[in-house]
Amino acid sequence: MMKHTLIIIIVILIGCSNGMKTSEQSLSLKSYNLKGKIEYISDKKIPSILIDNDMETQIDTTHLTSISFQNKYFNKNGYLTNLKYYDKDSVLLINSKILFSDSGKYKGSKDFNKEGQQLKNTKIVSSNIDFLEIKTYDYKTGELLSKSKTEYENGLVKKQYSEFESQGHKSEYIYKRDNEGNEIEISMILEFSDQKIESKSFVKYMEFDKYGNWIKRIDYNKEKGNECLVTIRDIRYYE
Repeated sequence: MMKHTLIIIIVILIGCSNGMKTSEQSLSLKSYNLKGKIEYISDKKIPSILIDNDMETQIDTTHLTSISFQNKYFNKNGYLTNLKYYDKDSVLLINSKILFSDSGKYKGSKDFNKEGQQLKNTKIVSSNIDFLEIKTYDYKTGELLSKSKTEYENGLVKKQYSEFESQGHKSEYIYKRDNEGNEIEISMILEFSDQKIESKSFVKYMEFDKYGNWIKRIDYNKEKGNECLVTIRDIRYYE
């Protein structure tokens, strides 16, 4: 269960724009606490094991299949345009194309698989500068897949509650940040039928680049032994 605790998957705001509301939120470099003129970032998430008190780690060879890549792409105005998720072999799993207004306000996105077939769309239920509620539907059947409520503080995610209809579980994440806006503590509650799991992960930043963006971090849980999640980030800036 520790692997599920550490692999933090925030429900990215995805949907389609036809006949839908425009949110008050902008998915931008600022939304992800990023600095500089970034073209894209690629996060490689590696299940690992802490081997000493100085945060030295080694790859957990029993969970190699859980290695994944998450890429985010931004235009020159700093707005998120595309998200791509890959497995350990760099095989594309999901391609999310973000839609936004001329002012950069989030209008939705379209989720595709590696064959280019659309999978999901999301509708904005309600939105203001500090809150966003959305529902995600299966593109073909129209079945409700999930619904999510997100609270923001200073433009960054503070709390998120989600219900996954098809999987029959609920999740709640609460984020504590440092003075620079970086996540340092993540509280999580998962509910599966009659089972409830509560956990708290901590984040240690190991490396930053010259712009002040982190390029290596470790997520760990003090109560769950030496298992951890190492994220290595590659950042490309516009010239």
